[in-house]
Amino acid sequence: MNLIERLRCRPFGGGRCKLQEDAADEIERLRDEKGIVAVQRDAARQRDNVKLVASLEAEVEQLNAVVAELRHQAECYYYDLDLGHGQWARDHCEECRRLWEAVEATRKTISKREGGGT
Repeated sequence: MNLIERLRCRPFGGGRCKLQEDAADEIERLRDEKGIVAVQRDAARQRDNVKLVASLEAEVEQLNAVVAELRHQAECYYYDLDLGHGQWARDHCEECRRLWEAVEATRKTISKREGGGT
């Protein structure tokens, strides 16, 4: 600030000059703007967090479906130590029964093809 500006900033009777008022207004505006920017930044973070949570919830839902399927398979499939091979528990549920029937039908079809080809 040069000498003329300093003299202008000393009004008679005390108080603040126009330059000081402008500086104070600018400081206040910057504080408000900084606050607005901080609020906008927080809002953006919250939006990102909401998107992340939604994405994670979708992944958890998919994983729960996989876990449910694995649980079903574990319940419907057991290992028979006496026979030394795995077997479906045919009568455990309707889905297993259909799967078992499909496997048996496929085996019969393959056997017929192999038997008919030789």
